[in-house]
Amino acid sequence: MYESYLNHCKKHWEKKTTIERINVNWNYCKDNCTWATPTQQARNRTNSLNYKGKNLMEYCEELKINENTLRTNIRNYRIKHNVSAKKAFINIMIEKYNIT
Repeated sequence: MYESYLNHCKKHWEKKTTIERINVNWNYCKDNCTWATPTQQARNRTNSLNYKGKNLMEYCEELKINENTLRTNIRNYRIKHNVSAKKAFINIMIEKYNIT
């Protein structure tokens, strides 16, 4: 893995290189680890909000909106409609951003 670490550092710099498990239910071992940037690692969290194969951060980049803006919309929608974060996220994508 050391060689792949050096290659990742060349491409993304050392400060942007973290180790990540491919399958979060397995151990940290050579066959289950890869190198990722902090952004990539944040996108691969098990608790991230996903809809149609994209997560919240990817939609923010695609729609060119601030992540905090979308999170505030989700929180307000949850309070108003008393639904889960996932349901709020999906409904906002459909209603506000016309992503069906």
